[in-house]
Amino acid sequence: METAINKALMGIIEPVSGLNFVESGLITSLSIKDKQLRIIIEKPHGHDNDLAAEREKITQALTKIKGIDRVSILVTTHNERASPAPDRPAASPRTAPNFNSIRPENIGKLIAIASGKGGVGKSTIAYNLALALARSGKRVGILDADIYGPTIPTLLGLADMQCDVGDDNKIIPARAHGVSAMSMGFIIGQGQPLAWRGPMVTKALTQLFQGVNWGELDYLILDMPPGTGDVQLSLAQQARIDGAIMVSTPQEVALADVRRGVEMFRKSGIEIIGMIENMALLIDEATGSEIDLFGRGGAKAAAIAMNIPFLGEVNFYPSLRLASDKGTATPDIAIAQFDKLARAL
Repeated sequence: METAINKALMGIIEPVSGLNFVESGLITSLSIKDKQLRIIIEKPHGHDNDLAAEREKITQALTKIKGIDRVSILVTTHNERASPAPDRPAASPRTAPNFNSIRPENIGKLIAIASGKGGVGKSTIAYNLALALARSGKRVGILDADIYGPTIPTLLGLADMQCDVGDDNKIIPARAHGVSAMSMGFIIGQGQPLAWRGPMVTKALTQLFQGVNWGELDYLILDMPPGTGDVQLSLAQQARIDGAIMVSTPQEVALADVRRGVEMFRKSGIEIIGMIENMALLIDEATGSEIDLFGRGGAKAAAIAMNIPFLGEVNFYPSLRLASDKGTATPDIAIAQFDKLARAL
């Protein structure tokens, strides 16, 4: 099949370079799952052609190959920053507009859900908070910014879904439980590995922000990737985030990374809305008994020490874990705690 794909791509000319799509080197990712072929094309800076006609030719050529029923093509642009003129003084950071903003239009509030450390339930919090806002009548979207480990498709129950591209050449977001959603998992498929370095990840995130037809939203929930590296810093600086919610379990090993995350947001001028202590208690739903899995009160104490609001505890219910794995809505027993968090926004 690989030979057939290459042969088909060599028969289609990229209009700017004059080379075929194999020789041009613009195709940076190609994966196939369940007879669905996913392609990512990265255009160089200054390449203004949207490649709409070429994408149609690629789709027609590749769907003729046995074993390929559907083709999805995502186009990204290599965004190079122009060097400032040497004789021009730098503008004040307080008044300089952010020309590199990747924030979508028609978004009311962009709220980041961050943890600093993986494995503390950040994505589950982000997803259930989005559902709580939707239950209150808000127009809500959720953007899964964890390129290497996207989990939002599974939480939505759409792990095998592939997003389509609309007539405006923008990706149509997935929708479930009253929430619009976008994730790299909808493009490359769940379980497909990504061996991308930081710059490529940043470009892909730009596409998820600007290359998606989000429509008008009251809230866009940003499920941040764990850590405080280049990707997280780029998001903090370019997405024009309105506020960040920090998520942590009560244990010190998680709180140490949260402190670094708080400092990163503060240095970027982003308000910390507050801290959530996740998995504060394990609740036996049959008996009502409680178990301190990771201790209790650590996140609240850390919030007080860092002078940020404490938004509350989220307990661990086995039914919530099952709902997350199956992609169903928030179970009734856990709704109240997420509705309370939504009201804090």
